[in-house]
Amino acid sequence: IETGDEVRFVRDFGQTGDTHEIPAPEAFFHDSLTPGETVLLSDGLVELRVSRVNKDDVEADVVFGGTVGSRTGLHSSGMPLVGDPVTEEDKPLLELAVKHEVDYLAISWLCDGMDILAVKDKLSELGGDIPIIAKIERPEAFARLDGILRRADAVMIRRGDLGAQIEITRVPLVQKEILRLANKAGVPVI
Repeated sequence: IETGDEVRFVRDFGQTGDTHEIPAPEAFFHDSLTPGETVLLSDGLVELRVSRVNKDDVEADVVFGGTVGSRTGLHSSGMPLVGDPVTEEDKPLLELAVKHEVDYLAISWLCDGMDILAVKDKLSELGGDIPIIAKIERPEAFARLDGILRRADAVMIRRGDLGAQIEITRVPLVQKEILRLANKAGVPVI
C-alpha cells in the first residue's frame, strides 16, 4: 500500500485483502478504537492512522506505505487478545514437541503468567514437561512481568514487536527493566 492511500479494515472471514481493503481479526474492532489512533502492519514498517470508525469497518489513511503480506501482524494500542493461549492449531504442534522431546517451547503473545500455566497444563495432559520461554511482546506482558517471571523458565525480549506496541523510544528502557527484573528473579533472558 502506498503512502497517502486510504484503506478500509474489514472483519476477517478468510477473504483475501487488497490495496484498499484489509481483513482484520475481530479483536481489532474494539470499543476504544478511535479516529487518530495509529495502526501498524508488517512489524511496524507500515503505519496507518484511523480516520473513521464505522459499525462494520474502519477507515484509515496510510502514513508510511509498504508491502503488507497475508497473515501480517496488526498492532493497535488497546487491541485485546481474544481466545486461549493454546489454539486448536497449536495442539498438534504441542503433541509433536512432546513426541520429539524438544528442549524449549517459546510462547508468543502472552499477557500474564496464567497463559504460561495454560500451556504447561496442556503439555502435562500430553505427558510432557517442556520448559517455557515467555516472549515479552506486549505492554500487558511487561505490566504483569512478576507473574510471568514466577512461571516461565526463561523470557525473550521481542524488541520489534514491543516497538510496534509502545512508543519506540521507550523500548530500550523497557528492555533494561525486563533484564533487571529477570536477573533479580534468576530467570534467563534472551
